[in-house]
Amino acid sequence: MIPSIIVAVFMLVMIVAGIVMNLNYTLLVFREVRRLSESLARNDKLRIIEGSLINETLIEIKLSAVDGTVAPLTEVQFIVCYEDMEGRVTTYLLKYSVNESPGWSLTTLYSGKVQRGLEGSNYLIPGEVAVVRLKLPTPKSENSSVVVVAVSPGGHKSSWVIGNA
Repeated sequence: MIPSIIVAVFMLVMIVAGIVMNLNYTLLVFREVRRLSESLARNDKLRIIEGSLINETLIEIKLSAVDGTVAPLTEVQFIVCYEDMEGRVTTYLLKYSVNESPGWSLTTLYSGKVQRGLEGSNYLIPGEVAVVRLKLPTPKSENSSVVVVAVSPGGHKSSWVIGNA
């Protein structure tokens, strides 16, 4: 009878040890997933590398990821400030949505060649440049400049001045 009690206790200890090890592994996986998601949230920095005026109502901005990190394009906001034809300083906030793109279009470029459109990727990977065309609601005045600020989902800001400074 004593050997069967020893075997039963040993089996119980092994079962508990297996559960603890499995739970420890599960917690380790959850901890690693959380660390990676926090790391991605901190590394969502975009920067404007170039800006140009196409006409009085259309500007083109080129974005890249900062320090070769992967940057999401899903919730980029653009603050555009300029003086319109009537002399009023106008500020607009444009927010990109994956499903709808009011007022601007987005194309992903790689080494100067069009690699793919927005469908298929919502992230900017190292080496890629996103070309954003912003349509201004009213024409800008001839002698004014346009200030564009890109705000990434994590709050990182990058600005560019187009035109007369």
